[in-house]
Amino acid sequence: MKRAITILFFLQVFIFNSCTKIDLDTISNLNNGKIDVIGHAGTGFQSLINPYPSNSFESIKHAVNGLNADGIEIDIDLSKDCTIVLYHDQTLEKSTNCFGCVNQYNASELENCEYYNQYGAQLLNDVRIIRLTKVLDHFKNRNIKPLIYLNLKIASPCLSESEERERLWVSKISQTIQAYQAHDWVYVYDGDTSLLKRFRAADPEINIIYNAQSYGDAIAVCTKADIGAFVISNSDITKEQVKDSHSKNIKVIIWGILKRKDVVEAINKSPDALMTDNIPLTQQSLQK
Repeated sequence: MKRAITILFFLQVFIFNSCTKIDLDTISNLNNGKIDVIGHAGTGFQSLINPYPSNSFESIKHAVNGLNADGIEIDIDLSKDCTIVLYHDQTLEKSTNCFGCVNQYNASELENCEYYNQYGAQLLNDVRIIRLTKVLDHFKNRNIKPLIYLNLKIASPCLSESEERERLWVSKISQTIQAYQAHDWVYVYDGDTSLLKRFRAADPEINIIYNAQSYGDAIAVCTKADIGAFVISNSDITKEQVKDSHSKNIKVIIWGILKRKDVVEAINKSPDALMTDNIPLTQQSLQK
């Protein structure tokens, strides 16, 4: 079964292949010329060539263990009993057989929520919501650990925003990173600078990254708040802007990568990392 899924992943490399060339020798960034390949929500969103539900343990394991991605981006939320779990959407019915919001259920209840499986139903069954600790436990003993980007899904239609809730999020995430001594391989990113500042105040060693809406926004925030990296859509940044950011010693992580056109365009901008929905194609494009 795993072999069949791996073949599906690598088949897309040939489907999307074109004559477009990438000059890898011209890559210049703040990562010693290497562009990290980060799997978006594991192996990306579900599709005909990717049967894994996003943020599932199966998706995460395949991205790192199966495809050898440098890391993963995962979406996290906080359960009713203040446990960090992986989930992307604001409501459970969007992607699972449960209803309501993550914060209305205890973690043990959420672990019974099964992801819809529109693709690859014959290959994968009983794929459920998991706790962040399950991911960290899986990788904590590796000599070379994957980079894990935590995308905070704090906004909820079932709870109003409050300083108390923000403090709780910061406390739980900071304590988890500290417990696993994961400062070097687990990053926190969000578009709320006040929230990121709370993380820095709680633990100055935590790596915080700004989730930017535009290049101007990214540079203004990172410069003022002394943040060393930002995440931005491929369509919202140019090669010249990446170079300008590097001149200010600020790293650039680009997302919005699926087709070969996206991969080629993004690589030629010389970012420090790519958050991709197409790990095999991205890796193949970076091979000399």
